[in-house]
Amino acid sequence: VAGVPAPRAKLMDKVKEFLANEPTSELKCAEYGPLSKKGVMLIHGPAGSGKTRFSRELELRILDEYYNERKKQGITVLLIKCQLQILQRPLTDLFFETMRRQYRLREVQIHALYDKILDENEKIECVFLLDGYDEMRPEFHKHNVFASNNLENFRNGGSKSTSFNYPKVIFLSRS
Repeated sequence: VAGVPAPRAKLMDKVKEFLANEPTSELKCAEYGPLSKKGVMLIHGPAGSGKTRFSRELELRILDEYYNERKKQGITVLLIKCQLQILQRPLTDLFFETMRRQYRLREVQIHALYDKILDENEKIECVFLLDGYDEMRPEFHKHNVFASNNLENFRNGGSKSTSFNYPKVIFLSRS
């Protein structure tokens, strides 16, 4: 990847592959089933390893290259960047609280957007970039943010529940 140091370029390539392809591996979790088919990726590293810088680069790539690539396919990409550590209810209200606090949308705007995402006739692909997982309050750490927020409802392009076309969710966390 031009302009990105080698280790970050390799990681960026992995993320681009994750975004572009339907998950195929059978990584299993007893409680939640095949996580890889649900489009979940974890990027972690020690403090100071460049996760925040990488997330900024990733955000720009999603909003530029990936957005334009999917637009050619008739799909609108909606990037939802969330700082988990500032949310009061990250286990149950991730989308709505993020839209209120970080995007400064009014309730009517949030509900209109949510309805549009859920509309089976719309072609909207949600990509959640969830930063600060390790910085959430300790009582939230042992819970599955994907499951507790029903993120599977944010299916790419309004796919029916029979599809494995889940939204893409990228968690960033310190190791």
